[in-house]
Amino acid sequence: MWIDGDAIEVGPCSFADDLSAVDGLRFTAEAVRERRDNLLLWYWVGRERSYLFLVGESSRPVEVFPLGVPEAAARALARARPR
Repeated sequence: MWIDGDAIEVGPCSFADDLSAVDGLRFTAEAVRERRDNLLLWYWVGRERSYLFLVGESSRPVEVFPLGVPEAAARALARARPR
């Protein structure tokens, strides 16, 4: 993770069984995929922008989703910065 331009190693996280939360941060689904396809999730994390790429069969286009961290979560992570 990048905080104020410095690379910070993030320690282990606890994920909810249904992936609705990570270490107390709650998430809600924006979309649900009902099909059971073979997919590859590829994350690209940059200093300014981050994306999730959803790669499936060659007959379908790659889907791209911008990723972001809610401002309150970013502030909480900044406070938890290791020393």
